[in-house]
Amino acid sequence: MTKTVFLSATLCLHCILQITSAQSRIPFNNQQLFLSGSNIAWVRFAGDLGPGTLDTARFRNVFDAISANGGNCMRLWLHTDGTQTPEFDANGRVTGPGLKAVTHLKKILDMSWERKIGLILCLWSFDMHRWSLDSATLQRNTLLLTDPQYTRSYIDNALIPLVSGVKGHPAIVAWEVFNEAEGMTDEFGWYGIKLVPISNIQRFVNLAAGAIHRTDPSAQVTTGTWAMTVSTDVNLLPNQDDPLQRRVSITEQEKEAIEREFTLRHNVSMPAEEILSRLSAENFNYYRDDRLITAGGDPDGTLDFYSNHYYAYQGIVLSPFHVPCSYWELTKPLVIAEFFPENILGLPFGNLYRTLYNNGYAGALSWGWNQSTWRSNTLALVKDIFNQYPHAIAIVFQTGTIIAFTSLPSVIEKGKSAKLFWATSIGSSVTLDGRSVDETDSTVVTPSSTTTYTLVARGNIESTKETTVEVLPTGTIVFLKADPIVIGRGESSILSWHSVEGSSGTLNGKSVLSSDSTTVTLQNDSTFTLIATGETSDTASITIRADDPALVNRALLRPASASSGDQGTNFENPGLAVDGNISTRWSSEYSDDQWILLDLGKQFEIHRVVLRWETAYGRSYSIETSADATNWREIFGTSSGDGGVDDMAGLSGTGRYVRMRGRDRATEWGYSLWENPFNPSTEIRYQISEVGHVSMKVFDALGREVAALVDEVQEAGIHKVKFTASNLSGGIYLTRLQSGKNVQMKKMVFVK
Repeated sequence: MTKTVFLSATLCLHCILQITSAQSRIPFNNQQLFLSGSNIAWVRFAGDLGPGTLDTARFRNVFDAISANGGNCMRLWLHTDGTQTPEFDANGRVTGPGLKAVTHLKKILDMSWERKIGLILCLWSFDMHRWSLDSATLQRNTLLLTDPQYTRSYIDNALIPLVSGVKGHPAIVAWEVFNEAEGMTDEFGWYGIKLVPISNIQRFVNLAAGAIHRTDPSAQVTTGTWAMTVSTDVNLLPNQDDPLQRRVSITEQEKEAIEREFTLRHNVSMPAEEILSRLSAENFNYYRDDRLITAGGDPDGTLDFYSNHYYAYQGIVLSPFHVPCSYWELTKPLVIAEFFPENILGLPFGNLYRTLYNNGYAGALSWGWNQSTWRSNTLALVKDIFNQYPHAIAIVFQTGTIIAFTSLPSVIEKGKSAKLFWATSIGSSVTLDGRSVDETDSTVVTPSSTTTYTLVARGNIESTKETTVEVLPTGTIVFLKADPIVIGRGESSILSWHSVEGSSGTLNGKSVLSSDSTTVTLQNDSTFTLIATGETSDTASITIRADDPALVNRALLRPASASSGDQGTNFENPGLAVDGNISTRWSSEYSDDQWILLDLGKQFEIHRVVLRWETAYGRSYSIETSADATNWREIFGTSSGDGGVDDMAGLSGTGRYVRMRGRDRATEWGYSLWENPFNPSTEIRYQISEVGHVSMKVFDALGREVAALVDEVQEAGIHKVKFTASNLSGGIYLTRLQSGKNVQMKKMVFVK
């Protein structure tokens, strides 16, 4: 066939008509749809499937906005870099999808479907191979990609259970294996990324796609490629107006623009010449059916449609906005699943979705929901194309469709109530536990025990959905907590607890109310045990640690606030800088004059502050204290910060509130602070219930023994041992404590 490259935003009428007649669509909801929406990507980077709390409010807000403007699809990242899910054992093999993974994914899918939004579920990203990951995570991710046995452990123990857990959910548009895996390949590798042969990627895609197709025969599979270079066999026509094809003579201004955009999207810095060199490789469709099957050997492991990303640094010759979809000579639909919603090489942003629609592509999903300008532009774009082509975008529910059925709350104490909410398509005949109800309604229930409710909708189709209200019986402990958990010797902590109403309880053997609090003043570490009895019995314990007052980390788990957060990342919550987890951090938005503030709960003398900067650090900043969070006094200031660890001792200040105020950034990013890690020499405390032989050993993430700390007979009680890790590399380590038949495993993270 004759191929034509369009080098401007204007197409002749004949071309438009020819392209439109070849329009492709994605099968979804028994319709053939043009996917119109954006990348939610994540609310918590790599953490939306757990193990933390699901931010349902943020997801609802995003889905509401897209739905209200006529969009029908969003793209969500799941494991991403493997730091949160799936679950791994000490040898690096996958053991499960993650404790909350299926539950969280179901909730996200339910929320999107209530708003007529479908989701493309992306499993992994090239971020899984960043050299900046801790060594244990990077090693197990490498094995996942390169060793068939480790790949199989992921497929069998995480992927298949995840797909099975949400199988048939109407909100699933497709599963996506990778986001831009080419960035971690020898053939296209990016700076700062560990590289593997692209044949490993092809094999992984093939095996994952085959497993998904067999687990859910109705599911579609795709993978997100970084440029059309890797998704077509068509050779590019020469175009000397394009920086990609004249890279030897590009201007400094063009270089800066290419590097800036590449870094903005991929968070990877590379010289323009290197970026263009990788884009200039001869086009080759690595994801063609026969090539995937050859790589992995699974005949079911092929893609249902292609998903490509485009950014202006790739030039005109790779631009889907300048050539029709037919130009690439693909036999399957092609979705353009990432691009900035802004002017692109002469095309005004307001025409981008319509251009892709008219060029014969199967969908348009912008990048950057979490940046305000891109978000507002995206909403304008999805609204525009819906108004132009509603028949190709609107999701239509058949009668008999259940849109939503939930209970709030889903867990109640005995004697309390929950509310059931449901919504079905107009014209449906609906029953709740066999009783006729309205199409959309709610009702209050007060079950005496855990109860499952069944909603059935009938019409052109018939659908059934269940929701369960879990009832906590008397004798159940809801919480036992201490504030603060670490105090100075002779200081006080507030111990509070709550059990289901009607429970009988004791605290360290003394009768207490089912819900109450008390103030304790301690000279030594003390453990408090709450026992509740009723229809069941429950026990909870908490240890309050009493240390030298001069050594207590007063910031640990204290309420934190900030001037801003890096929206849409896993770093926007200021509490992440004081949560006791060194793998989490707070990051501000990308501007000067930012601050993070801690409420210590009461007045303290402030003599030492430690800041552990991420790459984004402050050149000029101050430490300030206040009694009322209104009137501040500076106790430290510098205009020559150099990042790393700033240990400021010998300070003189008093206050309940402490804040770091950043005035001048040292990088293009904002201000970002890690949690304090343990020191190269740390003290491990443990408790033995009875006299006997005790063994404590330390293993690295691959299960290799690195230290034997205890090997002797010990009396019952609390013991401590010093662990010196100065000769070890940074990463995750496991302690194994064995006393008689009792074995305990705990994780430590060492940062050098």
